[in-house]
Amino acid sequence: MLLLPTRIRVLWFGPLWWCFFCGPRWALKKLREELEEQFEIMSKIVGPFTDEGDIQECAVLNRILRYTTEGWEWEADPKLAQSIIDYYNEEYLIPYVTPGKVGQWKSHALTDQSPTPQTIKEYRSRAQKAMCLSHDREDIMFTAKELARWSSKPAAGCLEGMKHLAGYISGKPRVVYKFGWRKPEAKRNLVVRVDTDFACCLVTRRSTSGGCLTVSYTHLRAHET
Repeated sequence: MLLLPTRIRVLWFGPLWWCFFCGPRWALKKLREELEEQFEIMSKIVGPFTDEGDIQECAVLNRILRYTTEGWEWEADPKLAQSIIDYYNEEYLIPYVTPGKVGQWKSHALTDQSPTPQTIKEYRSRAQKAMCLSHDREDIMFTAKELARWSSKPAAGCLEGMKHLAGYISGKPRVVYKFGWRKPEAKRNLVVRVDTDFACCLVTRRSTSGGCLTVSYTHLRAHET
């Protein structure tokens, strides 16, 4: 059992035993010393004091955490986005302004075309990559979920939808979230907004529920199921 020093906050605990801690320098150094006594770890301190060993940017599972004078930045995995684009000839991809369009998967129920086993395998691979990328790119969250829904038996509409998504990502390969510095507030409001589109899917008539979390007008997280 590990007791965290005073004023240390766990911001994120992710897969493969990596996590983010936030706090004053003395507390972070004490925490690192205690962890090094029990485990073999790799640690970095991201912050403004470069003369004391701080770094301005670090990569965690290809996601990029960056310190700037205006605040913190969090960038989605650019290599994962590029891997989705690389399957297609980028010269023939159209940089769409939206990741998907309404009714795009309707042809799934109207076509008799059956893709080859190799095409299905490649489709599933790209669909799962899109799902993984959507955890850090909320702009493709709905489209990635819809494409993954047909992984068991994709058809022509799904293949076109995946190409449409790749074209959108080619036009917007990078997404960076910026969290600017804020003045201390005596009161913070936590707001959760949820909604659903009733039977919006034209094929299965299934619904999609979603929501977002904000603290004092700062967007923190969105989710769709």
